[in-house]
Amino acid sequence: MELPGSGDPASDGMSSGRSNPYHLREMTGEKYVVARTGFLLPLLCFAGTAPALAQNPAPAFPAATADQAAALYDLCTGGGLAQLTRPDPAIKDYYRLANITDAQARDALDERCDAQRQIWIQKGADAARLAGRDATLMRALAARRAEMTKTLEAIHAPGPRPAVTLREFRLRGDDYPPQAQREAQQGASVVTYMIGTDGRIADCKATGATDLLNQTSCNIVSRRSLFAPALDMAGQPVSEQRTTTIHWSIH
Repeated sequence: MELPGSGDPASDGMSSGRSNPYHLREMTGEKYVVARTGFLLPLLCFAGTAPALAQNPAPAFPAATADQAAALYDLCTGGGLAQLTRPDPAIKDYYRLANITDAQARDALDERCDAQRQIWIQKGADAARLAGRDATLMRALAARRAEMTKTLEAIHAPGPRPAVTLREFRLRGDDYPPQAQREAQQGASVVTYMIGTDGRIADCKATGATDLLNQTSCNIVSRRSLFAPALDMAGQPVSEQRTTTIHWSIH
């Protein structure tokens, strides 16, 4: 069982839950493809004290099966885990999880998802299944901490060093502009962007495709990317320029 939300923590590219008529494929060398090919099922996706995680009211599903109740619990804990590992420059060391222990993180998840857990118990969850879900949750927590630790090691490396990716942009099924679809606009947008000293995109220009596709490419990269800024020899933040390519095609 894989917890929902156990992939990229800050992917702002999660599906909205609608049918997605686009197949998105990541290419090597920071190249991305948006191609209309068929249907893709929607994806489901603090210093010293446990953080308060946003509460999600437990949905009232009187006819829910035990498996459905288990899925609701998984969705809740996966969402809470994503909150703990979502990068935020306003937080010390960028991640909530970096400043609390695993036990404190587990306490926060338990508090967040108690209502969903109780629904599952009412639907017949036995001790073995509960223990299995708990073990899976702790493994996911350990995996997230390992990923976060690796990122923090790169961030805290002495300068000079390049910018460190905290949140890489992800393409969504509805990114292809409707006007561009109607007019069969296609092409490769070469996106050149500047990472500012606050880790956000300070400037972006795209060429190679139509004006609409180029502008859409810049909007995607600018709004969904986040970095720890590059450092100079003195360890001071400096700007850094990067380039990526987004391919737009209609099959």
